[in-house]
This record gives sequence, structure tokens and C-alpha cells, in this order.
Amino acid sequence: MSISRLARVPLRTSSRTYATTAGLNALAHQKAENISANWKGTSATGGNTKNYIGGAFVESKTTQWHDVLDPSTQTLLTRVPETTMDEFDQAVDAASQAFKSWSKQSVLARQRFAIELQYQIRQNADALAHSIVLEQGKTLADAHGDVLRGLQVVESAVGITSNLLGEKLEGVFSRDMDTEVRKVPLGVCASIAPFNFPAMIPLWTIPLATVTGNTLILKPSERDPGAAMIIAELCARAGLPEGVVNVVHGTVPVVNRICDDEAIRAVSFVGGDRAGRHIYERATRNGKRVQANLGAKNHAVIMPDANKNLALNSIIGAAFGAAGQRCMAVSVVVLVGAAQSWLPELVERASKLNVNGGFEKGADLGPLISPASKARVSGFIASCADEGGQIHLDGRNVQVPGYPAGNFVGPTILEGTVDMRCYREEIFGPALTVLTSDTLDDALSIINENKYGNGAVIFTQSGATARKFESDVNVGQIGINVPIPVPLPMFAWSGNKGSVLGDIGFYGKSGINFYTQNKTTTSLWRHEDAIGNKASTQMPSPPIQVFLTTIASQVVIRKRQDYILRILQTKKIPYTSYDLASDEDAKRLWRRKAPPDKQQLPGILVGGTFPGDFDAFEEAVEYGELDTFLQLNDTWDTIVDEERPAPEVRPIGVPGAVPIAQMTPEHHKPRIFPRDPDTPLKPVNKLKDFDVSTELEGFGLQGVRVTDEDLRLLVEELGLDGDDAEDMIRSLGGDGNETDKKSSEDNEKLDVKDATTSQDT
Repeated sequence: MSISRLARVPLRTSSRTYATTAGLNALAHQKAENISANWKGTSATGGNTKNYIGGAFVESKTTQWHDVLDPSTQTLLTRVPETTMDEFDQAVDAASQAFKSWSKQSVLARQRFAIELQYQIRQNADALAHSIVLEQGKTLADAHGDVLRGLQVVESAVGITSNLLGEKLEGVFSRDMDTEVRKVPLGVCASIAPFNFPAMIPLWTIPLATVTGNTLILKPSERDPGAAMIIAELCARAGLPEGVVNVVHGTVPVVNRICDDEAIRAVSFVGGDRAGRHIYERATRNGKRVQANLGAKNHAVIMPDANKNLALNSIIGAAFGAAGQRCMAVSVVVLVGAAQSWLPELVERASKLNVNGGFEKGADLGPLISPASKARVSGFIASCADEGGQIHLDGRNVQVPGYPAGNFVGPTILEGTVDMRCYREEIFGPALTVLTSDTLDDALSIINENKYGNGAVIFTQSGATARKFESDVNVGQIGINVPIPVPLPMFAWSGNKGSVLGDIGFYGKSGINFYTQNKTTTSLWRHEDAIGNKASTQMPSPPIQVFLTTIASQVVIRKRQDYILRILQTKKIPYTSYDLASDEDAKRLWRRKAPPDKQQLPGILVGGTFPGDFDAFEEAVEYGELDTFLQLNDTWDTIVDEERPAPEVRPIGVPGAVPIAQMTPEHHKPRIFPRDPDTPLKPVNKLKDFDVSTELEGFGLQGVRVTDEDLRLLVEELGLDGDDAEDMIRSLGGDGNETDKKSSEDNEKLDVKDATTSQDT
């Protein structure tokens, strides 16, 4: 963007003679007097600009000062301090202390500040614009535009209550586990502003940094700090607490302190290439987040079918407004095909622009910021002729009545090629370079091969041509029949290639993201732990307590424990399990509540009472009476077991057993079904509407191993005997007893096999 002058501003330690405010014309003199009289931090009549630290305007103790001169007359307006290191540390400390409380303020309180700030800016827009005209040299209309574009960012910051919304996903891993992402402030941030937009760039950063909960160190350009000092005072009037915004001044030493200070978390910079690269590399090396807008070379393509009047007037305004000192100024125009014949008319219209002092009526462009800038621009103009180009309109010798000492350069139009210096480098002045091409493809190649990528525009009346340009051009901000396509603050600045460093843009959603960091929380609040449940006239169901042991040496105990848990889980019956191997309280409760001859594990208590042992539980499952066994439909008195409060809910499962969620298909395969799943059950049951597999599934017995003796008992209950019984046992996966083989040898083998099966079970 603007050309960096961080190290080139002369410092002075003793008095030096400049024109006094008497050198200003009457109108400018009145504006200067009003600024000095009404604003605490700045002066336009030769006084000192102050630091703004901890809510107070503080006179610097420095011995090094920068003179700010009116670009139109070289009149001394104010002296700007090179903030000392002690003063800089005080500003950072004030911001750090303020962050502790400001970051805890509600988002509504921070929103209220933005609302009040936009009101204060509107009420004092004239003072801001007058300061910009005096110090920077813009025309009054352009200065008001500077303020307006900054004000738009303040207005967008009022929407922080919506823009700061986080994200939440419920039931991430389980019903009661949620993950939430919210945006939180970084801490102390810094903003380094350029001279070409004294109000807009500070207002790109102050509103968004503060409404997101951060505090800010602002370093305006030492060439025109007046607007920033007025804005700082407006922040205080808007209710911003002391220390949230602080203003320091200076050049390279102060910039380096910003890059190096450990308390500063992020740096925002707008300026030239050299300073931008230095700041980005140094600050990121110190672990800071950086967004940096650098130089630009913005192209405009004029197609033969364009609206001629619109295109030429748009190019002239975008190229020469603000004396070309804009990061989005059109500095190159590519005339395609027959549009090349429009060059003489472009020159004629540009020559009619009014170059004058910023307060003069009808002024189209004012002076450059300094004599050094004027000399630099003049050098670029001369280089065009030296390298074989043509100067169609030369503004180097423009004469402005009443301003003989002004830094004026008039509109200049150069015709050259892509290898010339006037094309390769950013001129940052009222000089437009003209290129020609035969086709749109040639124009696109010129733009895409340029190292900069802030923006490009096309003038055409063809939708297809505009579509191709939009798709193929490699820049961040595109205009179609719009000369300066700067996005409004509800979007975000999106320059690319060599025009930016850092991957998070200014203002809009990108600005919110730059000044915040994400914090993610995953929480678990179990539904069953709620203590404020709705009152009910119905008595609650009794709590079910399952008593287990994790050190069971007998396989049968582990299998029974697993069976009880799987039945309760399958039927989604809430329960709490206790490990008697480690829980002495649970062990005493079990011994007290269970009958002495029924204390074998696993065991169950329902509402603090003993409903029966494992055999009774298994029988209840088998006959579909589990609800009755567990008293699920009965009422329950909450004080029935006051001796033992409801225990903490613990993870479900028994160590050593296979968890339900991790069971393989083989585990799930019911042992009571035929070994070959493709073999149907033999139709041995005389009851046609009775299906064994369906009935057993209803009992919740999938995956439960049973012995041949269990199967015999089952078929007896079904009223089967003899061959029918043996066939049923074999069909369910048992061995059975073949009626045609009764030898003692076979019986011995059957007994051994049954014993083995029982032991396994």
C-alpha cells in the first residue's frame, strides 16, 4: 500500500524555522486554530502531539521530534515525539492491566462502546476531516471519504453480538456429551497505520480489536497523527475504559519494540513492501499473529464494447484521486483492441482536473505528503522517457496559484511496457501507466504475471467477457464496471499474491477471526445426575443395584455377571454397579440386605431390598417376568434406603468380560441356534404357531451358553419327550441321546461330553 518512510523521517533535537500558521490561508488557519483549541492530544498550530497512555494524554520526555508540515505550504503544524522506551513500556503495561477487566466485560457492554463511538465520529467528522486535509493534503471531500470508510467498520462492529457467536454440537460421543467452540480475545494487540489513510486504517483496527475483548497499542504515521489522536479522545468520550486503547509515536525503534514485546499477541500493519516484510518476519519470529497489507499495482482493462464515458471517467477518478496515494488506486490501464484509440480522450479529460489545496472549492486532487514523495514520483515519470516510453501528460511542473511551496504533481499519463520501471514498481502518486493488448487473454496474462494482487477491474458490456475475466484473473478483489472494488465491512479485505503477508484479512469476518482465538470445550453432564427434576405425583421406580466382583476366579461367576449386565443393557434398564472387591461400603450393604444363604455373587438389590438370587433373575427373564422381578411398575419410597445414598454412577461393564459394544459377530452368535446358520430348525414342535428362536429372543437370551441339561429342562417345559425331545436338543445345538444307540460305551462318551460342556459353561 503506502510507501514506507519509517527510517527516512528527519529527527530534530533543536528548534528549526518553518512557516508559522500565518503561512496558512484564512480558511485553513481557522481550522487549525479550532483543532488546537478543542482537542487534547494534538495540535495544528505548532504545538506538540502527545502520547495517549492509560486514558491520559501525556507529554513525551523524548529528545527526538518529528515535524509535521502542511503539504500545501510547508507550515509547521505539530511536533510528534519518538516515544521513549519507558513510555512504550508504560503503554503496554496499561493495555495489559486493562485487558484483565475489559476482556471480562459482557459482549453487550463492548457493543455499547461501538454504538457510542460511531455516534461520536459522526458528530466530529468535520474535525477529523480538517485534520486530514491539514496534515495529509487530501481534498476536503476525499478526507470525509477517509472518515466514512472507517466509520463503516465501526458500524459493522456493532453487530458483534451476532458475529461472535460460537458453535455447539450436542451428543457428540454420547447423549450427554457436548462439544462447544467459542471465540475468545487474544490479549494486547498492536496496529501500525500508514500516512495515506490517517482515519480509516486506525478505524479498521480499533473497533474490532476492542469489541472482541482485546486491548490495543496504536502507532499512527508520524507524518499525520492528528486524526488518530482525535479518535483516541472520541473513544474516551464513548466510554472506553482507561488503557484499552493507547497511542504511541515513532519510527523504526518503536516498530521494533512492537514486534519484540512479549505482551503483544498480534500486529496489524498497512504500508509499503520493505517495512511490511520486516514487520512480518520479525513479529512472526517472536510468535505473534500478523496481518500485513503491502504494495499494489492495480490494473484496469477497458474492452472495446465498454461504456466509453463510464470507463474513462472511472479510470481518471481511480488513478488520480487522493493524488494516487491509495492502495487500491488504478495505476495501470490496459486498452484492448479498438479501445486503444481512446487514449487521446483519456489524456484530455485528465488534463482538466483541478490541482489545488485541500480546502479549496472544486479541488480534484491535492499535494503529495512530502517533498521526498514528490521527488520520487518525478523520478518515475522521468524513467519512462529514459527507457523509451512516452509521456502523454506530464504533471511534474504543475503550478498551483497560492501554493508555491506545495508538494504538487499533476495528473500524469505514461505509455510503456511491462519491463519498464514505471510499470514494475509502485509509484504511489498521480501517474497512470498505459499498456495495450490485442485480446482479453493478453490482458489477463499481463495482470496474472504481475507480482501484486490487490485488485483488478474490467469495463465491458458483455456478461460472457466479464465472467471470463472474473474466473481467470488472479487478484483478490475484482471490479466489473467498478473502478475501486474495495469490499464493504460486512465482507473482508482479500488482496493476495505480493500485496499481503499473513493469511487473515482485515475487517469483516476475517477481522473477527484475526482478533480472536478458538477455545473448544467438551463436557459431560449425565442426564440421570440431574437433581432438579420436575415434581411428579407418581412415585419413582426403585433404584437397581448390581453387586459384582472383578476378581472372580470362577468362570461361571463371570458369565453370570456378564449375563445380568447384558440383559439390563439390552432392555435399557438403568442401574448402578458396585465392585465388592474394592468397595467396602457396598460389601457391607450387600451383606446386610441379602439373606445369608443368598449372598453368592452376582447379586441384585431393588429399592434396597433383595428380590431374589441369580436363578430367580434368570427365571424371570425366561418367563418374561423381569419387570415384576425388578419392580419396575411398582412405586418406591425414596427413603427406603437412607442408610446408603444413591451412589455415583460408574462406567458400565465388568473387567474381564467382553463389552457389548466390542463383541465380535461370533460372540453375538446365539449358542442355542444351530451351528450352521443356514440350516433351519427341525419342525419337531407340534404347536404350529410356536417358534423356538423367536421365543428365546424375547427372553433376551441371545449369546447365552446353555448345557444339554438346560436344553432338556427346556424341552420338558415344552411338553416334549422321547425322540421329539432328543431331536429338539440336537436342533438347538446340543448332543442329544440317539434312541438307536444305547451301548454303555456311547453313554460313557456322552457323560464325559456333558461334563465338559457343563464345566465350560
